[in-house]
Amino acid sequence: MLKIKIIAAGVVVAGAIAMLGAAAQPAQHLATEAPPEDALPMTWVANYMARKSSGELLELRFKDGAYQATLRHADGRLNHVEVDSASARIRSANGNDLFSNSVDVIPVAETTTPTNGLRAHQVVERVMASGQYRSLLGLRMENGGWRVALEDNGGKRLEVTVDPRNGGIVARSL
Repeated sequence: MLKIKIIAAGVVVAGAIAMLGAAAQPAQHLATEAPPEDALPMTWVANYMARKSSGELLELRFKDGAYQATLRHADGRLNHVEVDSASARIRSANGNDLFSNSVDVIPVAETTTPTNGLRAHQVVERVMASGQYRSLLGLRMENGGWRVALEDNGGKRLEVTVDPRNGGIVARSL
C-alpha cells in the first residue's frame, strides 16, 4: 500500500512539474510584422473580409508583404488566404482562386465564437473605437476569446484578450 502511495505522489509531482514547464513557455506573438504606411489599414481589411467572404474570419495578420487570413466555413473547412495590402485582391495562399486550398475539417467548438458572440470585424470596431490604439496588427480566435495585437497611441505594441460576448478587454500583455 505504501508503494502505491509513493508512486501516486510521484505521478502528481511529475504532472505538476510538467504543467509549470508548459506555463513557462513564452506565448507565440500574434503580430509578426507591421504593415507598411501605404498599406490598407487592417481594420478596413477585416471589414472587407466580413463582406466579401463566405467564411468566418478566425485570424488576420500581416506577414511576408500581405495580409494573411484564416477563414472557417459552415462545413468546418478552413481556408488560408492572402489579401493584397494595396489592392485588397483576395487569393488563396497558393495563388489560386479564393477557396481552392481547403484544409482539414476541425471541430466547430475549437474555433467558433459563442452563439451570441462578436465576429472579428465587430471586435475590431469595438477595440479601435476606444481611441487608445492607433493601429491593429493582428487578431485570432483562441481559447474562446479574441487575441488582438495592437499598437497604442504611444507606439508601444501589446496584445489584448477580448471577450467575444461584449467586446470588452479582459487581459493585456506586452
